[in-house]
Amino acid sequence: MHMTRHRSRGMAALPAFVIALIIAAPAHAQQGAVFEQLLDKLKEKGVLSQEEYDALKAAREEERTELRAERRRQALKEAQLAEKEEKAKEAAESSTKFTSSPSIRSAQLYGDVRVRYESRVGEGRNGSGTAAEQSRERERYAARIGLRGDLTDQWYYGLRLETSTNPRSTWVTFGDDTTASPGAKDNDRLAIGQAYLGWNATKWLALEAGRMPNPFYNASVMVWDPDITTEGLAEKIRFSPNDRLTLFGNFAQLVYQDNPTDSTKSVDIGFHSNDIYILGWQGGVAYKFTSDVSARAGVAYYNYNGRPDPTKDLGKPFSGQPGGNQVGINNLAILDVPAELNFPVLGRNMKLYADFAMNFDADERARRAGFPSFGGEDKAYQVGLSLGDLKKKNDWQVLAYWQHVEQYAIDPNLTDSDWFDGRTNTQGWVAGAGYAFTDAILGTLRYGQAKRANKSLGTGGSSDLAGIARLDDYKLLQLDLVWRF
Repeated sequence: MHMTRHRSRGMAALPAFVIALIIAAPAHAQQGAVFEQLLDKLKEKGVLSQEEYDALKAAREEERTELRAERRRQALKEAQLAEKEEKAKEAAESSTKFTSSPSIRSAQLYGDVRVRYESRVGEGRNGSGTAAEQSRERERYAARIGLRGDLTDQWYYGLRLETSTNPRSTWVTFGDDTTASPGAKDNDRLAIGQAYLGWNATKWLALEAGRMPNPFYNASVMVWDPDITTEGLAEKIRFSPNDRLTLFGNFAQLVYQDNPTDSTKSVDIGFHSNDIYILGWQGGVAYKFTSDVSARAGVAYYNYNGRPDPTKDLGKPFSGQPGGNQVGINNLAILDVPAELNFPVLGRNMKLYADFAMNFDADERARRAGFPSFGGEDKAYQVGLSLGDLKKKNDWQVLAYWQHVEQYAIDPNLTDSDWFDGRTNTQGWVAGAGYAFTDAILGTLRYGQAKRANKSLGTGGSSDLAGIARLDDYKLLQLDLVWRF
């Protein structure tokens, strides 16, 4: 009786054991046949009911199907991986190999190629005071290519080559060559536009030396032509007490012009240079009200130090009159206050900006020019706006600004050389529009007009319309096509 009960409990547990054994078994064809026979015998002996037999057969078939599908998935995955590795190997073998010095941690290639049609027209007086008109219609091109990046966690660098040796322009005029032949290249030259090293001394202080991008914040092109790259030393401070507020300071000691002879007497080795320097101090604040609303403002002071060569125009007193010196830098102590506000309009960024400048030494500059009663001609300002940015395909931008520059307010050698022809004592407006055909190809159209501001004074400055010493009326049209990278 005891043996019968024991055998009954064993037989009752047998189906669960069989189920576990079948599910755990490999699904190979030979082993599968053995288990098929086992199931049949268990059913014949009454160990398995018809319902249990059918369930185990179905489970076994389902397991076979899933295993076959898994093998197919694994085979497909291995084939795709092999194909990917083969393509990567072929690409590596056919690609151009480029290696850099271990001392360069990162390098970014950047630049642009630009083509321009330009027409500028002026009316006024020539050097002898006779009425004069002059126009220049030019097809031009410009190119810049540069490398910038990090050398280490703290050191960085920049190097850029660009067309033209003009300090305020990278443009080259088609056919402007001494050789009388189509395609002549007398004027098609490359120059060093930037060559500098920088050191992030701390999280808030960076030091730069060399020919570098302008270290000062500028909201406009009134005081500094954007094509000018400065030479010398610069110190930049950035401090952000929170995510919204940034305080900044920019300081620089820039070489304006080297004097090849510092002394005609015998001296010891040391610092006794008569070179001309611009010394600049700027402080400012940037504040982010929201993710797309921000403001920035700065206050800068520039003064000139050194002993200009009195035999050269830079060292002679500025006149600004027809027949007189147009580029002298005597008696310049300039305060500059740039500011801007950015906010969204019509889903685009709107920027309102202003720039105000004043020469604290204008009285003496006017006196030395022979116009002591015009020392009040010491101010300059620009106000403008732009809507949109040209960052990606189908972006567009429109802009406009008004500028007023008095005769003794700013350095005539630094202000933008295009609009208002690089002159002081002028006022007028500029309007323009741009469109991004692709992420890299842009088109822009700009037009501006200017007139003489004070009719009692000339229009000092170095300009393209050199045949007009006093500019009374001026118009400029520029149509550009740009590839940037």
